[in-house]
Amino acid sequence: MRITAAQLLAYFQRAVTEKWGYVWSLNGELYTRQLAQKYHDKRRSTSSHRDPATYWLKDCARWIGKMAADCSGGIVGAFRSVHPTYGDRTADTFYAQCVEKGAIGTIPEIPGLCVWRKGHIGIYEGGGNVLEFRGTEYGAVRTRVKERNFTHWGKLRDVDYSVKGGIAMNPNDKNPDLPVSDTITPEMLEELKNGKGDGGDE
Repeated sequence: MRITAAQLLAYFQRAVTEKWGYVWSLNGELYTRQLAQKYHDKRRSTSSHRDPATYWLKDCARWIGKMAADCSGGIVGAFRSVHPTYGDRTADTFYAQCVEKGAIGTIPEIPGLCVWRKGHIGIYEGGGNVLEFRGTEYGAVRTRVKERNFTHWGKLRDVDYSVKGGIAMNPNDKNPDLPVSDTITPEMLEELKNGKGDGGDE
């Protein structure tokens, strides 16, 4: 079960444009009040630093009535939009299954790569931008690689990076959709190598 990098990016770009929410364990689905109440009543587990007694109805109240996912659930949702039976995976499992990977300071200009740190994952959009379900307080957002705390990049096992679909998939190609000034510069790479970034999210 494979999708193209262009399909993966389109899904995440839609989530950011439509301001989808972040809800632990969701995979790109509507977060209804009924679902929130159900998870609350069951005291469904969530991340280690969240209280199940308040998470589903209080912490995630802003996302009720919106599409939502958690960080890895966004990727699962992208796959399920094409292959409905695609299995669930965690951020760390997605990264472990990558067919190629490297330190974040060596990231090539290939849109659709994953960017990862232990417990969290996002998708590289190109031009130094990341699309990610950042956390309960943020939802789906566009961020900058150099301003985040990702440690590694990877080629997702089930994503086809050879099909261009209007996106430059070879790091030596010029992406017609990105101005030259928006590509990863040597200065940006140097900042990444020096470990600049923010604190942890969910």
